[in-house]
Amino acid sequence: KNSKELLAQENQVQASKQLALAENYKNRSSLRVGSTFGYREGRQAGSSGLLDYDENYTLFFLKWGLPINNSNRARVNQALAEESLAQAKLLEQKKNIQLTYLKAFKEREALRVHLLASQKKSALYARRLQSALTLLQSGKIDYDEYIAYASSFFDEEIF
Repeated sequence: KNSKELLAQENQVQASKQLALAENYKNRSSLRVGSTFGYREGRQAGSSGLLDYDENYTLFFLKWGLPINNSNRARVNQALAEESLAQAKLLEQKKNIQLTYLKAFKEREALRVHLLASQKKSALYARRLQSALTLLQSGKIDYDEYIAYASSFFDEEIF
């Protein structure tokens, strides 16, 4: 679930970034320099009738575009704000995923330590119970003492 949300947020960041770039591109001034070369032929009316002509020509141009109405600036600012917001949400999601992972890792480590302690305690109880059984079999304690000794181990919480 988190990876889908993270991917969606990353896509939102990219879309916001593209929108900001597009709006900024629309709002900039431009300067174009160019030339055109060509050949023309045709007929032209003159004093002695129609005259044939042909000519080679060269045109040079300079085109300067200035944004006169700066209304696009608000859209650029809006797009930049959306990109910043999307970036902040993405960072928040990444931080939450990292915190969730860290919390799960710490809980797993605590359970592992607790399990190791429980295994050691269980092994100790098994050795003590075996010792009590040996004492019972050798006649050093009676059966009631063995039962009391064994039940004291089972009364304690191992896990």
